[in-house]
Amino acid sequence: MEPVKNQENTETERIKEKFTNRMFALAAGMLFLVSVVLGWLFLKERAQSEKALRQAQEEKIAVKSELRELLTEYEGLKTQNSDLNAKLTTEREKISEMIAQIDKLKVDSDMLYKYKKEASALRKLIKVYLRQVDSLNTSIKVIKEEKEAVEVKLTKEKKKTEQLTTEKEQLAGIVETGSKLNTYDVTAIGVRYGSGGEREKPIKKARKTERIKTCFKIGENAIAKAGQKTAYLRIAGEDGKVFPYKGDSANVFEHEGKMLAFSAKKDFEYTNVSLELCVYFDKPDDLKPGKYSVDIFCEGAQVGEAVLELE
Repeated sequence: MEPVKNQENTETERIKEKFTNRMFALAAGMLFLVSVVLGWLFLKERAQSEKALRQAQEEKIAVKSELRELLTEYEGLKTQNSDLNAKLTTEREKISEMIAQIDKLKVDSDMLYKYKKEASALRKLIKVYLRQVDSLNTSIKVIKEEKEAVEVKLTKEKKKTEQLTTEKEQLAGIVETGSKLNTYDVTAIGVRYGSGGEREKPIKKARKTERIKTCFKIGENAIAKAGQKTAYLRIAGEDGKVFPYKGDSANVFEHEGKMLAFSAKKDFEYTNVSLELCVYFDKPDDLKPGKYSVDIFCEGAQVGEAVLELE
């Protein structure tokens, strides 16, 4: 009986050992399977994380690129409106600040999402600004064209006015020239008087000359202004020095804006018809032989001249 019992015990232990070995194998298989599954899940999660990181990095680059593009578009908006320019400057500064901050952000930062939303909002806002700029520039263009048209018209009117002024001045010059008195048959001689002081005798000797007599005729002129007038004589020696009236150089008349000394004068009434005048100049003590110029002036213009030669 004992051998049979030992045989049964041995069989039982072998069965237990076999069962144990199977259980260990099963446990090892399950552990291997779990390890494979966990490894697969880890690799999958890692791949997803790397993919998400790449996508986030790409999104960061895209947001930065979009902001740079927006900055370029904002910088391209030009207008002469100061208020709108101030708004555009503010938006440009905001975009520049966001671009500078993006490089410092982590790829999973919430600020990146915020910048993306702001870039989208700025994209919509730039369309509004673009319409305003286009509208302002169109208005400015219209105003500029109208201004240019007005300037062209004003230039034409100015030229027309200048032409009329020139024609008027030319006509006035013609009238002035035409209304100026003209003299002819101008003569200048030295004279002396007889013992009675009444008889006048021409003389050529300087030392015997008592007076210089200048005679001339004033022509008929229908457009000249009639009335009281004064003829002035300027008598000068070869040195150009003018003999003053009554020895006083303070006796002057106006000619072309200058005050000139005169040697003799004569008042007369002009009635637009021809008349003859003679003007006398009392000789100075230092009258010497030579040539003397005699210039006649009336109403500020030189109207005649003559040369007197004394021996």
